[in-house]
Amino acid sequence: MLYDAHSHAKEKDFKKYKNIPVIVNGLDPESNKEVLKFSEKYENVFAAIGFHPTRFSEYLEKEIYAEFEEIKNKKNKIVAVGEVGLDYKYSSKTERPVHKKYFSEILKLAKQINKPVIIHCRQAEGVVAKMLKNYNGKAVIHSYTGNPELIEDIKSKFYFSINTFIFKYPEVKKLVEIVPLSRILTETDFPYITDNPKTSIKKVIREIARIKKFSPEDVEEQIEKNFKRCFNQL
Repeated sequence: MLYDAHSHAKEKDFKKYKNIPVIVNGLDPESNKEVLKFSEKYENVFAAIGFHPTRFSEYLEKEIYAEFEEIKNKKNKIVAVGEVGLDYKYSSKTERPVHKKYFSEILKLAKQINKPVIIHCRQAEGVVAKMLKNYNGKAVIHSYTGNPELIEDIKSKFYFSINTFIFKYPEVKKLVEIVPLSRILTETDFPYITDNPKTSIKKVIREIARIKKFSPEDVEEQIEKNFKRCFNQL
């Protein structure tokens, strides 16, 4: 079976996810509510709610912390805390310490409620890797395209979800080379990277299999195990 560990699909898109378990990620209070509704309505849709770093500037600090509390209150309705993390491409130097503080609080929250955290780390890969080095909760690093050397200390500790960027960035191919297969997931980042979940996941599995020198069937089977283990679906 195919699995999508990171999507932003809307209700109109779920027909594309027939027989594909998918984790739909919230980005802010409004989308978090939407994601929760989807997960209650569709058996193959799982909710991850969080606060995307590029959305922080749109909210007051008290609103951000209120949403953190809401995530805690909804812990029994979600499989992960996400999408969260750091984005240094779209944040100013003055915003970065504040965003780092928020991310640190989110990591504590996820550990407290015993949920994996789904992490975005654009142009902040080294900072995120350093913050995760001593983190003892579960984490999924989503769509990583940074220098693979930066994750040397965490490559066997956390999960990495791979999308069709594997065909665009040599860094992602290298990432797949060095990360154990037991720590790899597949994702689409729908609709931002692909609008065809089934086709793109199959292509990604074949490329992972080629790099790791396994059969696509073995890779697909291992990713299913990884998904269920990571998101407590066993």
